[in-house]
Amino acid sequence: AAASVSVAGPADVLTAHIEESGGALTGDDTRRVAQQSSAQHVSVVGAGNAGYLLAALEANGFASVSQVLPDAGEIPDASALIALDPHPGWPARTLSVIRDRVRSGETLFVTAGPAMRRAGELVFPDMKLTSRRIAGSRSPVLAADLTHPLLAGLLSSLDTEVYQQVMPDADQGGHAILVTETGDPVLIEYPLGAGKVLVLMTALDPAWSSLVVDPAFVSLISNLQ
Repeated sequence: AAASVSVAGPADVLTAHIEESGGALTGDDTRRVAQQSSAQHVSVVGAGNAGYLLAALEANGFASVSQVLPDAGEIPDASALIALDPHPGWPARTLSVIRDRVRSGETLFVTAGPAMRRAGELVFPDMKLTSRRIAGSRSPVLAADLTHPLLAGLLSSLDTEVYQQVMPDADQGGHAILVTETGDPVLIEYPLGAGKVLVLMTALDPAWSSLVVDPAFVSLISNLQ
């Protein structure tokens, strides 16, 4: 059966409308509609100011970008899931839903921030943190793993500095993808069940780092998909 598909609805709820020209859609057709509705869709979970992040993504071709408060109850399906400054004060149900999605195979991109720094704790995955301001006000960011797929297409354009960051207070394992020039981790990958968590040890805030205003950041988020 031939069908036309349109996607409509508010930014955080995508609805597929199907007009048939005869016959019924198969199960495979239905699954393809669901996949199309979440393609290039980014769900950002967090109560902080995500203005820089949302503007960067929307200006660079992402079909739908939505911010969901931690107590919203539901997190839309998406091709990329970002948690802004998560901390132990988030509702237990939200923390559990995100962990379950990652354990089932999704990738979660976590950013640090003021609340995480105050709590001294990371919740995806669980670990204690310390915080620091960079000596001399700034530190260039370097690639620690040139072959990591997250950095595909970025090496020639990555021009980022970090001004503030959090760090694991002990060796917690994980795989460093980006580091400062002194070797401190900036972006670390941790396995979690069948999925993985990518932890950015700085905030998507120009007061913490220049990453969110670096054009390469959008490519980095695209590589999550």
